[in-house]
Amino acid sequence: MHINIKPNADWHWYGHSPATFPVTADDYIWTWQQLVKPGNNVASTAGYSLIYKAVKNGSKSVTFYWHKPFADFKDLFGYIYPSTAVDSVPWNTMWADCVCGYDNSGNEQGPITDGPYYLSSWTPGSGLVLQSNNAWFGNNPTITTINGLIRNAGSTEVNALLAGEIDAIYPGTPTGVGPLMSHAGISHVVKAGFTQEHMDVEFGPAKTAAAARTPTTVRTSSSARGSTRHSPRASTGRAWPTRSTRPPSATTSSSR
Repeated sequence: MHINIKPNADWHWYGHSPATFPVTADDYIWTWQQLVKPGNNVASTAGYSLIYKAVKNGSKSVTFYWHKPFADFKDLFGYIYPSTAVDSVPWNTMWADCVCGYDNSGNEQGPITDGPYYLSSWTPGSGLVLQSNNAWFGNNPTITTINGLIRNAGSTEVNALLAGEIDAIYPGTPTGVGPLMSHAGISHVVKAGFTQEHMDVEFGPAKTAAAARTPTTVRTSSSARGSTRHSPRASTGRAWPTRSTRPPSATTSSSR
């Protein structure tokens, strides 16, 4: 897989000097190395573990080679990490409290991003605040601040949207947005997307009173995901602090 990085793609590290430095092939290689490094807690090594070497073709280009073909290669490297800014801290504790860079002693040195927004603050169990990154190489965001709130129950977020307390939701189950479909000022648009629904089954000696477990079939399926949105107010917005590649999803918009 050959990757060319945009010439003007940069990291911006707030509070650091220099504040801006390029996204490079080294960042992609470092990300791959960390994802397959024994002891690093990662969600999945699928695809990455099949790569056996990486070759830089200059600072803005890299080629990865597989032991054998990997059909889902386009889903790899949907995110990368700023190697020079995070290499001084252990992977398993990195970004536990912030999306930031660290000095050589592992001290937090301010937010870092290569996208249109950066993570300004994060409160566990409550939510986050994103601020626009005016140094981003793309078009400047028209919305400067995003306030993200955690809602554990689908009915809670639907009610908050109906009450005008929030501007957008991304429901875990699209069926939960039923009450919004006929509500004035709210429109729902569905786009094709891919979602895996699965059950994880652990085999081996039983650790409970059960003497054995019956093998269970793991099923997968494709579906569309949904989100419900108001037209954003002046103080809120939508985006993500670092570059991310995501599949299309179902979206719902509204204006009040």
